[in-house]
Amino acid sequence: MVIDTRAQERLILGCADSARVKAAPRPLEAPELAADAVCQLLVGPDDGYGPVRLVRVTVPSPGHTGRRCDSESDQLIMVLEGHGRVSMEDRPTITLAPNDMLHVPRAVHHVIEAVDAGDVGALELLILSTGPGASR
Repeated sequence: MVIDTRAQERLILGCADSARVKAAPRPLEAPELAADAVCQLLVGPDDGYGPVRLVRVTVPSPGHTGRRCDSESDQLIMVLEGHGRVSMEDRPTITLAPNDMLHVPRAVHHVIEAVDAGDVGALELLILSTGPGASR
């Protein structure tokens, strides 16, 4: 697993005091991701949003995340750049392009694969999930 530890700044909007707060993305320990994927935790439970997690995942082309499953929460996958394919157990394979979104229900095993990275050289994703107890 490769962890991106660059100290890039980002803005967190919607803080309790409505102020803009600068913070650095944090490395994310994600042993279920394949060795060629890089991930960063952008928003997590320590940011005051309850059990919400927003993760940026970069999958070089060719490459994949490995088989993964979140048993506690649904996931919403959004493609930022590149083209990918998501294979889910007992469901048809879905091809995704930039700005496409896909809902992956909790407890469904899936693999995210970079298919055609084009000029960027990688599949760039945002994955939003909410843990137990989150309002839906």
